Amino acid sequence: MKLPHSNTDSMVSILEQNLTNLHSFWSTMPFTQQGTWFRHNQWPHKLWQAGFDSPLSSNLTTIADHVLVSTHPINSQLLPAQFTQSHLITMSLGLNDNTAAELCSKVTPETDFIQWANACGKAFGYQIDADVIEQLAQHSNNWILSLKVDEKIAVTAILHQTNSGFGEQTTFGLHQMGALTEFRGQGLAKKMMQHLIAFAKQQGASLLTLQASQAGLPLYEKLGFKAQVPLYSYRVL
Repeated sequence: MKLPHSNTDSMVSILEQNLTNLHSFWSTMPFTQQGTWFRHNQWPHKLWQAGFDSPLSSNLTTIADHVLVSTHPINSQLLPAQFTQSHLITMSLGLNDNTAAELCSKVTPETDFIQWANACGKAFGYQIDADVIEQLAQHSNNWILSLKVDEKIAVTAILHQTNSGFGEQTTFGLHQMGALTEFRGQGLAKKMMQHLIAFAKQQGASLLTLQASQAGLPLYEKLGFKAQVPLYSYRVL
C-alpha cells in the first residue's frame, strides 16, 4: 500500500510512531536479540526488526514456533515450504479537543492476570501466557484493562505509552483489544474504545495507534481512525 503524495511526511511520521509503539510494547515482554532481529522467548512468539521495514534478503528457515512480522510482503522462496500469511492494518487517531469520548465506569485496571489471560485468549481464539501479562502489568508504561459485566470480563485491552522522539509527543498504542463472543453485539467494544480514547487524552496523548484485523476495521473507522499500511505476519506450519 502506497502512501498518498499529499501529507506524505506527516503520515510517515505517524506510521513511525505507530510502529515505534508496537516495538516498544513487544520489548516489555521477555525477548532475545540477535543482530537486528528480536525474538520473544514465549507468548506472543513474535520475530521482528525494530522498524518492521527491512525486506528479507536471505533464507530464514529458523522461524519455527514464531510469527515473523514485517511491513514488507516476503518472497515465499525465502520462507520454509509450509507457512501461512495474514495481515493487520496499521491505524492511528489524532487526539485533540474535538475528539469526543468519555470514560466508562465499567472499565478498570486488571489484577487477576489468569482471568484476564483466559478471557483475552477466548476473544482471540488462542492461548495467552498469564505470566507474561503479569510482567506487562509491572511496566509503568502499560495498562492492563477490562470491561466487566456482572463481574465477568467482557472486553480486554492493553494500552502502552511511548513518548521519546517525535518532539516528545506522547503516543498511546492499543493492543489485545478483544470482546468475548457472548458479549458481542451489545456495543461494549465501542464503550471500551471510547474509554480508551478519553483515557489517552486525559494522560496527555496526542495520538492513539493500533493494528486492526478486518473484523475490527468498521468500528475503528467509525471512531475516526485512519488506515495506513498493512503489517504482514508469517507463521511456519
